[in-house]
Amino acid sequence: MIESNFASLERLRPFQLNPDDIAFAAQMKAAELANLSSRPKLERDSAVLFGQVDGDAALLHQNGGFIALQDHPNELRSLVSKFETVYFKPHPYQDKKAARAQVRFLQQFSNIAYLNCNAYMLLAAPEIVQISALTSSVLSEAAVFQKPAIALSTTWKDGSREPAYNLTALSPHFWRHILFDDESIVSPPVQLLGDTSLKKLLNISWETFGSSGIYTNCSTIPMNKPIVCGPGADVVSFGPTWTSPAPDHRWMSGTSGLLSFKVFAGVEASYRVELALAAMASSEAPLRCTISVGSVTLATRVFVRQDCELVTLAITSDMCSSIGEVVLGIQCDCANSPKIIAEIEDTRSLSVAIHSIKVTPFESGEVITVGQEIDLACLPEHSPLFSCGWHLPEPGGTWSAGRKSQISIRLADTPKENLEVVLVGVEAFLTDLLPQNTLLVSVNGVRSVVHKFDQHAPSPTDIRIPLPKRLLDDGQLSVHVDLDLLASHSPALAGSSADGRDLGLKFARLRLDSQIRSVAAQPSIHIANLIGPFSSPACAGAMSRNVFDAAQAAFYEMQPNAEHLPEGGFQAVDFGNSPRTVLDTTFDPKQTGGSNVNIFVGKTTILENLLSRHGNDFLTSRYNIVYGTFGLEKIPTHLTNTRYVDEYWAASSFTESSARAQLNIPVHSVAIPVNVYLPPIVNQRGHFRIPEHTFAFLFSFEIDSSMARKNPEAVLQAFAVAFPRGSEPVSLVIKTTLGRASLTEVASYDVIRAAARRDSRVVLIEETLGRDENASLYINCDAYVSLHRAEGFGLSIAEAMGYGKPAIATGYSGNLDFMNDSNSCLVGFDLTDIATYGYPEQSKWAEPDVEDAARHMRRVFEDEAYRSLIARAGQTTIQEAYSPVEVGRKLVKRILEIHDERR
Repeated sequence: MIESNFASLERLRPFQLNPDDIAFAAQMKAAELANLSSRPKLERDSAVLFGQVDGDAALLHQNGGFIALQDHPNELRSLVSKFETVYFKPHPYQDKKAARAQVRFLQQFSNIAYLNCNAYMLLAAPEIVQISALTSSVLSEAAVFQKPAIALSTTWKDGSREPAYNLTALSPHFWRHILFDDESIVSPPVQLLGDTSLKKLLNISWETFGSSGIYTNCSTIPMNKPIVCGPGADVVSFGPTWTSPAPDHRWMSGTSGLLSFKVFAGVEASYRVELALAAMASSEAPLRCTISVGSVTLATRVFVRQDCELVTLAITSDMCSSIGEVVLGIQCDCANSPKIIAEIEDTRSLSVAIHSIKVTPFESGEVITVGQEIDLACLPEHSPLFSCGWHLPEPGGTWSAGRKSQISIRLADTPKENLEVVLVGVEAFLTDLLPQNTLLVSVNGVRSVVHKFDQHAPSPTDIRIPLPKRLLDDGQLSVHVDLDLLASHSPALAGSSADGRDLGLKFARLRLDSQIRSVAAQPSIHIANLIGPFSSPACAGAMSRNVFDAAQAAFYEMQPNAEHLPEGGFQAVDFGNSPRTVLDTTFDPKQTGGSNVNIFVGKTTILENLLSRHGNDFLTSRYNIVYGTFGLEKIPTHLTNTRYVDEYWAASSFTESSARAQLNIPVHSVAIPVNVYLPPIVNQRGHFRIPEHTFAFLFSFEIDSSMARKNPEAVLQAFAVAFPRGSEPVSLVIKTTLGRASLTEVASYDVIRAAARRDSRVVLIEETLGRDENASLYINCDAYVSLHRAEGFGLSIAEAMGYGKPAIATGYSGNLDFMNDSNSCLVGFDLTDIATYGYPEQSKWAEPDVEDAARHMRRVFEDEAYRSLIARAGQTTIQEAYSPVEVGRKLVKRILEIHDERR
């Protein structure tokens, strides 16, 4: 029992329920469950893991954020190791997106099954012998049903003798008294008599206990395979109005019924469902059948005969629960007697019969989720996994039919990181006739892996095939893996057996891993892992690539050789949320191994995304650094979560000041290296539609980086003020992309686009450019202008200065680290409250002076000597203080210090 500022243990005692009454009520519920005709099928001696709703105050962590199942992989491993089956029951009010994330995380545990049924039915079930959760009150309620409870989080107890959430001993009158009696805090409560009951206290919906009508089987329905709805069709669940099965069908009694099945849990996917239905109908007695999911009607069919007909349904992702449940409601306008329709001695009232059900993903390929492993022995003969060049599956694996074969998978979700396809238990058919062989692997037409087989080498082996996110642009989810051997032969040709089949290689299982999980499981052979959105064209992607190149080069230049240091340099891990990729980035690391030091490029939210997808295995027992910028003088509260962060690297003095004031961890200043890339071939102005013989100003920004902060409107205004006649030989190039911009941001940009198109001198580039194109754009322009309201660093400004372009920018925030009056043009400003622009934070930023910006633009255009002076000075600043070599040395020096401190 807890104590509080208004209720001590003694004052609560009069409201306690009789423990004998509680025990008797629980026994009655267990007896009621035993007598239910429709109840979930559970394995004996199993455990249940209960989910919790996001935002539950009981899940708050002292260092910010909410704890989740993903924070406790070790505790989960301990739990699942003790039971053959652990059932996961999501919280009914949990956001579906968050619930799916939890399910995807839990799929790494092969013995976790997923179900949705009344929580208290599970508590009462005799098959369940242990209850587990993070901090849920169900842990206390388990004792009512005499079930042991295991809390995954230590925050379940607040230091008192009993769990902090054990309120089962209080009557409903206690809460009425506390909530509605103003004198309750200062005066002893008065014991009230009346409808004291456990169910009302706990808000247990005993009225619906066992009456939902259908419980979906825990097994996923096989894809691309007709399931006959006779005896043994356990992957399809039928409500109580369905009759006992005949050999190849099952009838529905009356006019309504439910049937359910499970598709892939934790993913967003769409499916085609084919139902083979017949009806107790004739031309004289037609029957109308409507099939729906919830309130959405999927199909309506009028039957006028008893013949079986195929009804096709489209199931979208929002019709599936977080654990993949699909519940179909079938409603008929009548039910008829077989005695009347078929003239047989059967007086039952029947409507429709289901003969079979077939579920197919809308895209080709075997559907697979990250962390899932497919056992080839469990696949149907004609699985879409084996797209071409395969013999039929057999025990121990499936052989390819000759040299060339292909497997096809369909990712259940758009990847937000680099993945790996792992072929498990691979062996080539090698004999004295062919003692060696070589496998060439291509992914979606791009050469990926070369693997050599030798008759005397250990076999079988696992082959890891990288699946970079860049191979899946434009939302493509289909992956085709071509396996090309140099040679193949048959056992008969080799003289080992009479088998005349041409055999290449075989494998037993296929698994889809993330690069993060792979690196987490590998030995620490690198000085640090560098995690960031490497394939993203946004600023964080450019920063990730620049930092990796700089750090790697500096590490090998410095060649630290202390015995306690790993021999490898930096391991790069592409991880982020951007749906776009750089078109021609040369970044494509092929290293293996990991490190016990992590550097995360970006905001602290990158850790939350990683945690949500993969748990904390990559975070615990490692030294975690977040390396990034903030574009505001005060860090938003949601970005101050330092639960797993040991150190923060601020990329500018502006960010450093904010971080030191608000973060409870060490803060270091580490600038962003500026990599001035010179392409082998420079695209000319015509490629970008920039008029020849004009002085071109450039401004580049991402719409999803906040239109208000980037302030493109001021650039347009300053350009118009600086060159009002329209006859000056000038042009303004605005380069942008939508990214993941909100509808509000897109609407704001539409206004900017309309204004830009009214001035023929303005060139809009609204696309993602490749590395060579982007460098060519900077080279082709004559000056750079940024009238931002705030910048965390200002990488695009620094890059322009590195290319030797005069820079004009607001004299405020992160860009002041490398800009001053002698190497650039600083625009005056007034500080304004950001709440004016719809931000909830209490902070300020700059409102640049458009007239002052226009004066600078005019001077840079007209005064060639001044323009050359500041351009050279700015380029020198970048080359001397922000070059990859200079910043890389500082970065490596700090990493070496961390290794020394952790010895």
